[in-house]
Amino acid sequence: MTFARYSKYKAVDVPWIQEIPSHWGFQSIKSILVERIEKNSPIKTKDILSLTMDRGVIPYAERGGGGNKAKEDISSYKLAYPGDIVLNSMNVVAGSVGLSKYFGAVSPVYYMLYARNADVNIGYYDKIFSSTVFQRSLLGLGNGILMKETELSGKLNTIRLKIPIDKLNIQYLPLPPVDEQMKISGFLEEINFKVNKLIQKQEKLISLLMEKRQALISNYITRGIYKNTPLKESNVEWYGEIPAHWEVTKFKFLLNESLQYGANESGDAGQEGWPRYIRITDIDSDGNLKNESIKTLNPELAAPYILKHGDILFARSGGTVGKSFIFDGAYGESCFAGYLIKASVDSTRILPEYLKYITESHMYWEYILGTQSQSTIQNVSAEKYARLPIPLPTIDEQHVICKKLDAVCNKMNELVSKSKESVSLLQEHRASLISAAVTGKIDVRELA
Repeated sequence: MTFARYSKYKAVDVPWIQEIPSHWGFQSIKSILVERIEKNSPIKTKDILSLTMDRGVIPYAERGGGGNKAKEDISSYKLAYPGDIVLNSMNVVAGSVGLSKYFGAVSPVYYMLYARNADVNIGYYDKIFSSTVFQRSLLGLGNGILMKETELSGKLNTIRLKIPIDKLNIQYLPLPPVDEQMKISGFLEEINFKVNKLIQKQEKLISLLMEKRQALISNYITRGIYKNTPLKESNVEWYGEIPAHWEVTKFKFLLNESLQYGANESGDAGQEGWPRYIRITDIDSDGNLKNESIKTLNPELAAPYILKHGDILFARSGGTVGKSFIFDGAYGESCFAGYLIKASVDSTRILPEYLKYITESHMYWEYILGTQSQSTIQNVSAEKYARLPIPLPTIDEQHVICKKLDAVCNKMNELVSKSKESVSLLQEHRASLISAAVTGKIDVRELA
């Protein structure tokens, strides 16, 4: 859909906007929004709110696992009210901002901003604060905020340097007439609703495909591919019955050497001639190796951790715990980091590819989820991996099973990739429309 532009524009001395409609104003944040500075002392509420990247401001009890733990003494917390823009002063450039629907106590690192007068529609300014183009314009206000990839999750987070409120307050924002602010906000709410519906459909399709894929894998690695095969009890709760001629053995008996933890080194960025340093962040959620932010390791330090063709890496901690990756040598000489465990299997008894499929089955994940240490972060030790029960067909059957699964799973993977690409394009389209609407690049007055 093509949107009309305003008839006249004027230049503004702000790089992230450059121009706005000629009848719009342009004022500092302090002239438009007011910081709410109200502490929860004496205690006015025991309801704690949490600011999330994907859901905005929600009750702390609904946020699930992860994130910082709330303090028991919340008298030092600030108060947020319905209609406040809540932003994390240490993470706003990464999108940690949202419009509160609740009254509650929030972390002292949050800023709460509300409309200064009736000429300000808070929904419009929430959309500005939620736009990527504005968030990125704040880079540098916190004495040099940079983006950083975390070691465990691989997600981009900010180095935690607080943006002072006095620096934030002097940033300039557009000030359209309030009726246009309302129309822009309403238009973007409608766009957001429609895009979310489309994304939900794609995500449901992805979920169904992944469930079907996992069910198929689970069936093959417990029943094989031959019909009417006599079965026997595996004596393992997760596997149930398996073909009578298969055996069940512990993972440790299928190894050429003991499971090995990775190196506890930081690595360097792309030193020519050094082995690639594979970290837990290099393995994506699908168990594939990413080729971004590649690290290398000094050859002397890397020597005890050099990978051989067919070695399998298991993630032992964090959000990727349980994921596996087969090293096939395509990445050149490589070694591996801490939070990963290396397995070198006896390929005369088990194929690395067959083992990889086992790690994608329902039964494998029942074992992993039932053996995690929950003290601080998710963790599965080498000892627990070593005790993993493995249903073992003959090598010839493993070859056939892997060939059958490759054919079917590759088709499903293509469908999943297309759906993920659709989600990404929808998100990009939404972000583009938000930036265009709040900065006056499109005229939505007749559309909202």
